[in-house]
Amino acid sequence: MTQETAAAKRGRPRTIDPNAIVDTATRLMHRQGYADTTMMEIADACGISRKSLFLYFPAKSDLIWATFDGYVEGLRKNITNSDAADPLDKVIDAVIVGFDLFPLRPDIMRLQVQMIGTDSELRQQGESRSLSWRDAVADCLVRRTGNRPLADGLAYGVWRCLWKGLHLWADTSLPSPLPLVQVQLDQFARAVNEPTGMPTEHDKRS
Repeated sequence: MTQETAAAKRGRPRTIDPNAIVDTATRLMHRQGYADTTMMEIADACGISRKSLFLYFPAKSDLIWATFDGYVEGLRKNITNSDAADPLDKVIDAVIVGFDLFPLRPDIMRLQVQMIGTDSELRQQGESRSLSWRDAVADCLVRRTGNRPLADGLAYGVWRCLWKGLHLWADTSLPSPLPLVQVQLDQFARAVNEPTGMPTEHDKRS
């Protein structure tokens, strides 16, 4: 018996592709409903054991958020690399560049955004999972505001605009969410930069 034949009889560990797992799981959960789909059903659909599935994705929600976690990790680097002078412009540049650099799978991302928009558990997790993202944005914006609570508020606004663009895109057939996300961010930037119309201390004394 050759070494190759012996190896074939013993069986070699199959290669597991996390992206393929996410794709299969996303389609299954979107079809059956996020809450109604079990990890065992996902493992069976992927042709792997439940133990292997949990090794890569300890929680069911990780299968949905995995697409966005990589995008979050690159945000600080994109902010640092932006040439914009204004911190808010730096942040918006970083968000936009992130979509260009991130390996976009629009068919899967669209299904994930739709589920996040309709499932209460996933929506609530969005708040906690976005903390590191918002912290990175606020760390930049505080250089503009000089005030951390205000920077945190602006960072939350940027995050909400990002997700509004994503939710709008999820109901379209556009190949990329970038145009709709950019519209929301540009509107936010204009609102922040426009005069409030409230009288200044100088106006009150005049």
